[in-house]
Amino acid sequence: EGAPASGQADIIVDITSTGSTLRANHLKVPADGLILASQACLVSSVRERGADDAALLARVAKAFAA
Repeated sequence: EGAPASGQADIIVDITSTGSTLRANHLKVPADGLILASQACLVSSVRERGADDAALLARVAKAFAA
């Protein structure tokens, strides 16, 4: 929590419930609450995979449901 005050960080990520850390470090929450937009791409070799697309998609869906 001392990194912003010492100039060692441009941004920090903090889970807040009371806002005391934000106030103590003169920080603000982004207007949209978004700090990073990203995406993942699943790449697989059809030859090496050994499973059909439906089975692969079922495994991916199960992983995201966890």
